[in-house]
Amino acid sequence: MKDDWGFTGVAISDWGGARSTVPMANSGLDLEMPYGKYYDDKLLNAIKDGVVTEANREYELQVDFYENIGTCRCKLGFAPYEPGDISPSGKLPVTFPKKWEDSPVYGTYPGKKEVANYKEGIFVGYRHFDKENIEPLFPFGYGLSYTTFEYSDLKINQNTIGQGDTIVVKVAIRNSGEMAGDEIVQLYISDKKASVEREVKSLKGFSRVSLIPDESKSVQFKIDKNLENEML
Repeated sequence: MKDDWGFTGVAISDWGGARSTVPMANSGLDLEMPYGKYYDDKLLNAIKDGVVTEANREYELQVDFYENIGTCRCKLGFAPYEPGDISPSGKLPVTFPKKWEDSPVYGTYPGKKEVANYKEGIFVGYRHFDKENIEPLFPFGYGLSYTTFEYSDLKINQNTIGQGDTIVVKVAIRNSGEMAGDEIVQLYISDKKASVEREVKSLKGFSRVSLIPDESKSVQFKIDKNLENEML
């Protein structure tokens, strides 16, 4: 898969989408979600037996994402990050539940006879966890760093938006640690007077900022009546 497409990233299966061990590992699947049904002890045995190719052995790691669900195996080149030479700056684009029962598709996925009914409506991902007040294992937007960041001087030009208005949100961010790194500033909005059921909050903007130690920058978002965002 990766050779054919020239893909250099991490390949993750759909939820419960893995169907084999050796073929999927040798085709480039890095991470099975969520059970470890095929990538748990079966993958370790396949590596020991030599039926998973040498290229797929190089960065074998065991990742315990769920205490009660099991383990999954992935092949990630983390070596440059372990000693703290550079700071990782990624953020999760998904929410990891503590248990399968907390998932918004629990009870409806994978369905029967390859047919699944998606009943969560607008409450997908983090919106479901906010609505049900469920604490996830790792929230949407979560990420670790070898440095620290401080937010300050939050300014909003107005608290409500009318016809033709534009809200401007500004915030200052400073690298308060001892290593250069990137931070992703995330802007969420809530509709307190909606006439229909709405999410508790909704991501409407994000901006990646690179900062050396003690450096500060200002991040600005512009949002109009249609909640369209212009990041500056």
